[in-house]
Amino acid sequence: MINIPNLLSVFRIILVPCFVFIYFSAQNEDVAYFPAIIVLISGITDILDGYIARRFNMITKLGKFLDPLADKLTQVTIVACLAVNYRVFIIILIVYFIKELCMLIGGIWFIRRFSVLKVSQWFGKVATIEFHIAVMLIILFPKMDVVPFYILVGLTLFCAIFAFVRYIIEFLRIMKV
Repeated sequence: MINIPNLLSVFRIILVPCFVFIYFSAQNEDVAYFPAIIVLISGITDILDGYIARRFNMITKLGKFLDPLADKLTQVTIVACLAVNYRVFIIILIVYFIKELCMLIGGIWFIRRFSVLKVSQWFGKVATIEFHIAVMLIILFPKMDVVPFYILVGLTLFCAIFAFVRYIIEFLRIMKV
C-alpha cells in the first residue's frame, strides 16, 4: 500500500546513496553541513513516518518492512562512511552488524512462530535519535576535540548495545509466554 509513511521510508532509502556521494564529495569543513543536513532530514522523516502511521492509522505490512529497512541501511551506511575517516567507527560497524544480524534472525523466527512482528520499542527509538544527533555533530565538526568525540562515539555504542540487550530481553520474555 502506498501512503505517506511508506513514501517517507522510500525517501529515506533514496537518501542513503545521496549521503555516500555527498559525504565523500564534501570532505572539507566549509561544506560539511551538506551530509549533516541529509542525516537531519533522514532523522526527521524517520520520526514523521512513524508518527503519521500511528496517528492516522496508516500502519501497513509494507511499512513494517520499509521503515526498519531504511533505518538499518541509513545507520550502517553512515557508520561505514565514518569508519573511512575514523577507525573507531569500525567497532560500531561490527556491533551494528552483529545486532542487526541477530535481530533479523530473531525477527524471521518470531514471524514464523507468531505470524507477526513486534514493532520497535522506546529504547530502539532513543538509540536511533542519539545516533542521528551524534553523527550529525561528528560530521559538522570533523576536527572536534578528542574528548567530546569519544563521548559521542561511546554514547552511540552504549545506546546501540543497550537497545540490543533490551530487545533480547523482550524477545526472551515473549518466548516464555
